[in-house]
Amino acid sequence: MGAPVVAQEADPPLAPPSCDYGAASDDAAPELSQFDFLIGDFTITGRVWAGGEWGPVIESPRARLVGRYILGGRAIQDEWYDNDPGQNPKSTRGVTTRIYDPKAGEWKVSWTSADAPVITRLRVSMENGQFTMRTVDPETPNYDAVFEREGPDRWTRTAFKTEADGTRTNLWQAIATRIPCPQGLMGLRA
Repeated sequence: MGAPVVAQEADPPLAPPSCDYGAASDDAAPELSQFDFLIGDFTITGRVWAGGEWGPVIESPRARLVGRYILGGRAIQDEWYDNDPGQNPKSTRGVTTRIYDPKAGEWKVSWTSADAPVITRLRVSMENGQFTMRTVDPETPNYDAVFEREGPDRWTRTAFKTEADGTRTNLWQAIATRIPCPQGLMGLRA
């Protein structure tokens, strides 16, 4: 007779989507659309670069990102949760704010976390044909990343380090998948 089968608890449910994402202003800089893939509610899985290839996707625990238009539809802000708040209400969290400065011709981007309240400034540019984000102040090793749209409901953010010779070495990849809003709730506060 084998060992008794022990029932495993199911993962706690994900928090419901907020469904209130605002809208871009008619007079917002056209560049705002470069980050519109972040608008919505996303569950985040990930994988780690190991031995020259991507390891398996780590499904749990899932992180969460909620992106919204702010400042009258002229900027985008996303809230990041290391664990979905439905699974861990006290999860580490932070926000990134993105606004395009047409006079300077550049993005003004900042990040801060509730657990380490330091403002980190980031620079966003096209590098090697990829939308690339790099830390500016304070310098944070291995926080540099590239974003890639993989469709209307999926995107990735790949973190990398830059070697002395300028080549990039992948570190980890966040894989974002949109959580759909229940019909009739889009644009309403949850």
